[in-house]
Amino acid sequence: MVINRRISRLMYSHRCIEGAAVQAYRDHGIGIAHGMKIHYVVTDARQYRVEPAWCAALFDLGYYRELIDEAWAEISVVFSRGRS
Repeated sequence: MVINRRISRLMYSHRCIEGAAVQAYRDHGIGIAHGMKIHYVVTDARQYRVEPAWCAALFDLGYYRELIDEAWAEISVVFSRGRS
């Protein structure tokens, strides 16, 4: 359930999962730089709780379900072409 992102911003003006991931790295003593790849797991999307991949024990099933549903909605069009 690890999400991989390349960091483009070091500061976030609003609460978001990516900002929480950057902060989680900082909380573990890891310096963040532009272009750096981070690997994290969302443990509670509603509370913006994220753990670096190496120490995550749980994940937010509902959040990942939504990601999968969104991805399926985007690609399912390809599988339905030609069917009438």
